[in-house]
Amino acid sequence: MKRRLFLYWSLVVCSVPFWGCNAPKEASGVVTPPVTPKQDGYPRTITDSRGKQLVLNTRPMRIVSLTPSNTEILFALGLGDKVLGVTTACDYPPEATQKPKIGGFQINTEAVLAQNPDLVVAMAGLNGRAIEALDKTKVPLLVLSANSVQETFDAINLVGTATGTEAEAKTLTTQMHDRIDKVALANKNSANQPRVLMLYGVSPIYTTGPKSYLHEVITLAGGKNAVEQPVPGDTLTTEQVIMLSPDVIVAGKEVVTQAKQVPGWATGVLAVRKGQFFQPKSDTVLVRPGPRLPQAVEELATYLRGIKPEASAPKSP
Repeated sequence: MKRRLFLYWSLVVCSVPFWGCNAPKEASGVVTPPVTPKQDGYPRTITDSRGKQLVLNTRPMRIVSLTPSNTEILFALGLGDKVLGVTTACDYPPEATQKPKIGGFQINTEAVLAQNPDLVVAMAGLNGRAIEALDKTKVPLLVLSANSVQETFDAINLVGTATGTEAEAKTLTTQMHDRIDKVALANKNSANQPRVLMLYGVSPIYTTGPKSYLHEVITLAGGKNAVEQPVPGDTLTTEQVIMLSPDVIVAGKEVVTQAKQVPGWATGVLAVRKGQFFQPKSDTVLVRPGPRLPQAVEELATYLRGIKPEASAPKSP
């Protein structure tokens, strides 16, 4: 949340040729070398989401991203030209697809090191193995966490601090806050709160429970997570989905087709019976905690305003 540091005033006001204000002084034939001031706040010490410190001696110029959400953050902060490696899943913005690849879900640490990075940005949980391997090297490793909306804002600001783009990060997060607040204001006096089930697949039936990033997105959009209580592994049975009978199911195109074919759902699950499936304009906008968070909230909120919840309450799974 800090503003980007400006160059020292001495670089502007000094008029002494060549040495400027740091002209060497001679005494008894000994020349005292000039004192080099800190430039742009570097070196600086950063504490990442793990509570681990890393020292950046200079502003990062060769950055590798280990997750799509981190890639989106870097590009949103104007650092796209400094990103030299991304995963095969990094497809937004489109320019990211042209960057060298360092692996997919499994990161190729050798490919990461081959880029000679001065900063690697990883995500806790998703990049466990890569983090363990890179911790054994001398590569500056910044680990982020984005398990909630607030942590998403924190991650953006942390990247800003590490890369000297604090001002850009502050502007971005302020704009994100404003857009989300606008949605909340529009939903303030609405009694409409459709029950929403996030569905990643039907074999197994993997969903999103409470105390999660997507749970917050659903709530911010004016909905109510159909899965109100934690379920083991965030997985449900076909019978549990029938008991929940959500008003809306959020799923990708392929999963929507599969959901319509699950025995009993066409008649027993309200969302399937009425064809109330929400699909964002981009399949990834909902599941990537990053700069497009407001877009996810706005699109879901617009859809939910047109849904009339069923009067009868569902049974808890």
